Amino acid sequence: MGASMTIGALDDRPDPGKPSPYDPLYGFPRGRKKRELGVTEEEMNSVGLDDDQRDYCSKEKVELKACIRNNAPLWYRCYHQKHAIAECYYQDHIHNMKEYERERRLAERQRRIAKKKLMEG
Repeated sequence: MGASMTIGALDDRPDPGKPSPYDPLYGFPRGRKKRELGVTEEEMNSVGLDDDQRDYCSKEKVELKACIRNNAPLWYRCYHQKHAIAECYYQDHIHNMKEYERERRLAERQRRIAKKKLMEG
């Protein structure tokens, strides 16, 4: 029941695959912290991370691979690294949701301003 109902127009949603059309520093008077990988290309190559595994959680993955290498065959000792990866993905998901919501609100603001100008002029 209600599976076919949508709230709002679907074409008004921001596309996470495209770069944002809005200024990334808008609304941040003191600037934003730049997201970094935290690990170099050489470190990722040395532990054998594939291209699809290279993301903002690469640092935790490198630490997990090093822990597995150092503690083999007692891999259960690396549970804290696995937990760190899960936490990193959770924080990354929260960051992506906040960025999506920010773009949605900026688009809504832009439509509201355009509607107000149309009504005045």
